[in-house]
Amino acid sequence: MKVIDIKSLEWEGYETLENKAKKGQFHNKLVVISNDLARQNTRITLEEEKLLHCVFSQLNPHGKNNTKIMIKKDELFEKLGLTGGDRYVETKKKLKGLMHKSMVDVTIGETDIFGYVITHVISHHRSEWFEVILNEAFMPYVQELASHYTKLQLDSIVQFDSRYSLILYKYLASWAGEHPERMLMVNTKQLKEMFGLSKDDYVYNDKFNRALFEKKTLDTAIDEINEKVPGFDVVYKKSKKGNRVQGYIIHWIDRNRIAYGDGVVPGQTTIEDFL
Repeated sequence: MKVIDIKSLEWEGYETLENKAKKGQFHNKLVVISNDLARQNTRITLEEEKLLHCVFSQLNPHGKNNTKIMIKKDELFEKLGLTGGDRYVETKKKLKGLMHKSMVDVTIGETDIFGYVITHVISHHRSEWFEVILNEAFMPYVQELASHYTKLQLDSIVQFDSRYSLILYKYLASWAGEHPERMLMVNTKQLKEMFGLSKDDYVYNDKFNRALFEKKTLDTAIDEINEKVPGFDVVYKKSKKGNRVQGYIIHWIDRNRIAYGDGVVPGQTTIEDFL
């Protein structure tokens, strides 16, 4: 049986409205989405993705949700670190970009589901709220997810400076239930696709600059995840055949997820063992 940390989830009904108002709409929020959505390769910018996760943080993954998500402007601006008189215009532009890029294509079992997650947004520069309307067809992937979910820390997401950090963080977290040993093998092609790069990126004079690729993507992402996500530690090793790199073995520990009842596999490799 799963153990759910009610205090960290802070869903309506578990906490008084008065206490929620004092703490704010985004206080200590978790973002919970389906594994399939977490693994989607998108063209969304880092700032748009932060905005998306602010929206998802308002959903209850363990029950029904309204498709209309009410986001308080002042708290959203503060969470995203936006200042100045043009915050509304700037956020409106990001919401438009996010909506246009929210097309996803997932296959669940033998069923293909594709469409826009965000259908429209309603607001006014003098109102207190953004009303973000989600597609009803995608609601099952953000609620009642049982064990097939990806749990992310919103406070960490909004601090990321690199898009690669958020992509890798989501990707690793999405595999926690299916890889309890917290270890994955990925090759260079898979990493490039995950990070939204072309096959020719970091190729100069027909030669792949692996050192630069690792420094700009994998090393940057892992350093930032380790620094900004409490309880989430990542390391990697190169898998070689002779002198040729075959891929990367990525190992991570999510101490928060373990603490909330997902368990530790007997004899599981630790970060220290891996190093």
